[in-house]
Amino acid sequence: MIETLLHQRGWRRALLALVLGALLALALQPFNLPVVNLVVLPALVALLAPQGGRFWRGFGLGWFVGLGYFAVALHWIVEPFLVDAARTGWLAPFGLVGMAGGMALFWGLAFGFAVRVARGTARDALALAVIWGAVELARGYVFTGFPWAQLAQGLLDTPLAQWVAYIGAPGLGAMVMLGAGLLAYRTSFLAGLMMLLIMGSVGIMRDAGATPDEPGVTLRLVQPNASQQEKWLPERIYDFYLRQIQLTSAGAAPDLTIWPEAAVAYLPDEDAQLREEVAAAGRGSPVILGAQRRDARGVYNTLFAIDSGAGIAAAYDKVRLAPFGEYMPFNDFFSRFGISGLADVIGGGMQKGTETGPIALNGLPPFLPLICYEAIFPQAASTQPRPAWLLQITNDAWFGTFSGPYQHLAQARLRAIEQGLPLARAANTGVSAMIDARGHIRARTNLGEVAALDVRLPGALPPTLYSRTGDWPVALVLSLLAAFFAIRRPRAKA
Repeated sequence: MIETLLHQRGWRRALLALVLGALLALALQPFNLPVVNLVVLPALVALLAPQGGRFWRGFGLGWFVGLGYFAVALHWIVEPFLVDAARTGWLAPFGLVGMAGGMALFWGLAFGFAVRVARGTARDALALAVIWGAVELARGYVFTGFPWAQLAQGLLDTPLAQWVAYIGAPGLGAMVMLGAGLLAYRTSFLAGLMMLLIMGSVGIMRDAGATPDEPGVTLRLVQPNASQQEKWLPERIYDFYLRQIQLTSAGAAPDLTIWPEAAVAYLPDEDAQLREEVAAAGRGSPVILGAQRRDARGVYNTLFAIDSGAGIAAAYDKVRLAPFGEYMPFNDFFSRFGISGLADVIGGGMQKGTETGPIALNGLPPFLPLICYEAIFPQAASTQPRPAWLLQITNDAWFGTFSGPYQHLAQARLRAIEQGLPLARAANTGVSAMIDARGHIRARTNLGEVAALDVRLPGALPPTLYSRTGDWPVALVLSLLAAFFAIRRPRAKA
């Protein structure tokens, strides 16, 4: 039966690859079934040799695996187009097919090259892990990068997740691909099992390390729960603003209050009355909020810090803008069809900010700001001097209610582990959370809940290996191994 499956051809092979890819995506949120890696990854390794060493067979196999995987993992991508369904709803299927098919090209390349060196031995697991790991690393950088739905994201609730503190998400994905891939052959099954057990043991030991000292700071995460369809309606704008004022002024005052991305439709740097009302609600403590600002260049997605005197203590303009959301690639072409960025509110594509370092407010531990989409990029969470914590403000109302918000939360947890820093997350409709330096959620809200969550800021761990080196060591190792396979590859079979 297994031998028959491995040697499928034509549409049957494509269907098998599609199903395996879709099953692999069940490791991700909200399904959270990491065990599927132990079933699907060995099957993918075993499928390499029957392709006869032919690149295009391997490419097609990998592309269909990727198509199934990304279609399931990224199906939330249709949600932003449905916010204004009358105007952009027709783009939803094109968005899903285009995104899944485009991401699958990376996997097609990985499988195509891996097939060229496949011999039907344990060596195949190493080849696929190396080449697949390299293209997954590239996926985070090429064409501005989109490192969403990496295998590491589906391992967050296992001890293996702690490895991203050493080798990052692509490195962990390659290691798991290797360990699980070795299970495909009887001669290497024990080696694969031992590798995964050792990795798990290292993860457990890191997770059980000493608890870092806490700085004694209380944060309030404000979640107004404004639906994307309503939040910009003129008759609702003030209601949502007032809701956040009330959540801020309730109970004992925290050391810092944090509102989400795009929390208000007003322009804080041009509206003194708004700043006075926000400062009064803060009762002597600063308030951070997300809003737009504008200058001669255009409009920015900005984080503002309002101090107790109603002044702007600090501001950060989002550096990594979301393509097709906050700006349009090939804008001249799309503008002919009346298509603009989905998050465009004031008018025109948003402008990119400049790099900044940590922000310190009123003696509070310095934090590094991340706005929404920026938290999916490991390099965006790394800066010098090192902050004491990370802060993400986001508006996940764009992502629906099934998988998108939970996957975005998972990305934030990866950033915390990579940097060894706690991360506070304020989201418009959820999930707002306090994440510690090992990626564990200390406190959180529910999706679609109106809430003010008071949390203690956890302490930071010492700088991690990954925070010091980034992706360079993994990229170098993968490159050298890939070069070895290119030099020592066997002849393609007839």
